[in-house]
Amino acid sequence: MNRATVCVLGKPWLTFTLTEGVTPSTLSVSVDPLIPALYTGAGNYPARIEVLNSEAAVLGIPVALTILPATLAAVPSSLVFSVQAGASTTVTQTLAVGGMGWTVPFKVVASGGAWLSSSSVSGNSVCVSNGVLCTPATVSVTVNPNGLSPGTYIGMISITPTGGNITSVPVTFTVVPAPTVTASPTSLSFTYQVPGSAPLPATLQVSGSVSGSAFSVTTATQTGGNWLSVTPTTGLTPSTVSVLASPAGLPPGNYSGSVTVTGANGATGTTIINVSLIVVAVPTVTAVVNAASFQAGAVAPGELISIGGAAIGPTAPVGLGLDSNGSVLSSIGGVRVTFLPSNSAAPLIYASSG
Repeated sequence: MNRATVCVLGKPWLTFTLTEGVTPSTLSVSVDPLIPALYTGAGNYPARIEVLNSEAAVLGIPVALTILPATLAAVPSSLVFSVQAGASTTVTQTLAVGGMGWTVPFKVVASGGAWLSSSSVSGNSVCVSNGVLCTPATVSVTVNPNGLSPGTYIGMISITPTGGNITSVPVTFTVVPAPTVTASPTSLSFTYQVPGSAPLPATLQVSGSVSGSAFSVTTATQTGGNWLSVTPTTGLTPSTVSVLASPAGLPPGNYSGSVTVTGANGATGTTIINVSLIVVAVPTVTAVVNAASFQAGAVAPGELISIGGAAIGPTAPVGLGLDSNGSVLSSIGGVRVTFLPSNSAAPLIYASSG
């Protein structure tokens, strides 16, 4: 039975469980390929274990470590992003990097433009302490749409193990145009006769280049106060919007307003719908007199008469006119007078509301 001492000559990646003992003994030897792989990568690494007995005799045991070129795999093998133009929030996906069945150090490089970047999420702590990543690890890949025009952008995530082959993960980033919202028709008109019921609602059809586009609706009136309203005031395309005129209390006259449909929540597009409202009074006849004497009485053929009342003529006075045959017109300014029971139309010389 002899006592022996075991030592390793300057190789931190080589360890053993027995440093001193008596024969016969079993020496357990292990290697950590991560240590040379961190700095050098694939290759052959020699070492030597020396066993010294009590009489200073040396037994040399050569050790050879071979690190094969690493080939890594990334899951998924490609990344696809899609963001709406005008967005400013970054979008991130992750890659799971592994392979070879043991710890492999690697580096990650993002290329294709400033819109693409990568960073580690998790990995081997020994590697992290040495400033590199090691398998198995998770890598985050981020795209930034800020300032990008609509279009398709191509980039690449390159994963390179120390002393191994590059694994490439293509990245496709599509910036889609913002949806556009439109509305039709672009003009509406209402007529209200005093007194009477409010006119029936009109409808607008709101559509978008992408179904589900958000929009908002506002109203404005140039004259007459708040007689114009819509329902609903917000929605998603395609939608129908009801436009309501509430002219109660308005004096006879012409009123104008507008409805504006605008894209919301990233959708673009603005449509302005011009709205007109005509308020008219019910025509009322209060007097039929001789045009010369202004005396009431029976009307004789050929007599000139004057008819008075409310809302029986146009706001702007209209005078006599002739047709193509040279006859005096029987309808001017929207006014027509007929005699019963023959329904004979009288030629008109003048018509006005005042």
